[in-house]
Amino acid sequence: MNGAKGRLRPVSVAGLTVAIALCLAPAAFAQDAAAADDPFAEDPFAEGAFDAGAGLGSFGGSGGASEASAPYLPASSEAKIEYLVGGTATVSASAYVNGDFDGYAGSSAASGKLFAKVSVPDRGSLFASYVFRQYFFKGLTSGGPVAYGAAASLSEPSLGLSELYYSFDVKKAAFFRLGKQLLAWGPSFFWTPVDFVNAERADPLAAFDGRSGTPGLKATVPLGMANVVAFADFSRSVANGQPLARDPADALVYSARADMALGGFEWGVSGSVGRESQGKAGFDFSGYLWGTTVYGELATAFDHSGYDPYSQVALGFSRALGDLKKWTLSGEGLFNSDGATHDATELQAGFLSGEITPFYAGKWYANASLKAEDLLFAGHDATLSATANFSDRSYQARFQQDIDAKGVPPFTLVVAYSGGGEGKEFTGVAGDGALEITLRARLEF
Repeated sequence: MNGAKGRLRPVSVAGLTVAIALCLAPAAFAQDAAAADDPFAEDPFAEGAFDAGAGLGSFGGSGGASEASAPYLPASSEAKIEYLVGGTATVSASAYVNGDFDGYAGSSAASGKLFAKVSVPDRGSLFASYVFRQYFFKGLTSGGPVAYGAAASLSEPSLGLSELYYSFDVKKAAFFRLGKQLLAWGPSFFWTPVDFVNAERADPLAAFDGRSGTPGLKATVPLGMANVVAFADFSRSVANGQPLARDPADALVYSARADMALGGFEWGVSGSVGRESQGKAGFDFSGYLWGTTVYGELATAFDHSGYDPYSQVALGFSRALGDLKKWTLSGEGLFNSDGATHDATELQAGFLSGEITPFYAGKWYANASLKAEDLLFAGHDATLSATANFSDRSYQARFQQDIDAKGVPPFTLVVAYSGGGEGKEFTGVAGDGALEITLRARLEF
């Protein structure tokens, strides 16, 4: 249903250093488009988040360029060049134990996302982010879950470009972004039916958003109580590294979204169309009702040559409990008409090829979670959650503890159990009754 995930390619540590340096080099071509460039973005790597968070955990400052170094800049702009460099890094160790407890796989790695941004008033801003992974250890015992014993280099890191785009505005009335980018499109957290623009579905259980962006042009026009966003997807203009031998306009996919605040809720409508792509339409809402945050998305894809029509509906809620509001109960569900029951071979082949997307393989899903803040002491959060595929009756239960105490590096401990029978969505990789134990430290800078 959705595109395959972008692959990371091995590079040297020196290559990573050069890549980050190149992100900073084009300072002459950037402008701060401000948070209004993407009024819907909630991604911590979204452009507006950097502008709003300058100086809060990221390296940032004024360029202080002289006339000799930047003679083309007006004197009033010389001290306003802004640079931001930062990211999120995780260092983790994981063990996967099969249901018979007669074998296990283990791994340890550092992974994360690095960004760099440079802005020049009245000219634009250039932003780039990379995802990386470096394994420190990987092992597999006899009888262990083979899927977790895949080959990995311990000498060379993997590095992949996540986003690279240029942003600018026209008199603060319209905001544009050209390049490879990730977009926030719809209010749902776990399942995102109206996300017609990103090449990959977000992984709701991932430690950070490591997806690869979609190349295209985005335009945002704020209209007071409403906002309009349009996106032209360029990704299909090239196949196997070569431009297509036809009118490029035939390969483009055009998407648009409009949302409005009305009656205490935010309402949104979306659409996507292209001469050679499947037409789609979506509707979503989010708001506060009877002390509970509620949201939902509805998407329909129409019949098209080579594509079957389908519908998806996601509904969710979140409610704070107790006098101190330290407990939060959340739930979300999905109906996916395109889903089906697959055997283990179909699932593994589909996941590898991208023809089947995790959490979208079946027709009926649900997720429920209960989170406690400051459970045993300040800085100790605990979350108990479960996700089920009702089509094949498989599930995964997770217990996650986040510790952020004085004198101790922030870390997360996750224990997950997968069940429901062999060869199903949540058991096809590690097996029925498998356990996953992960200890992860997180650094944000």
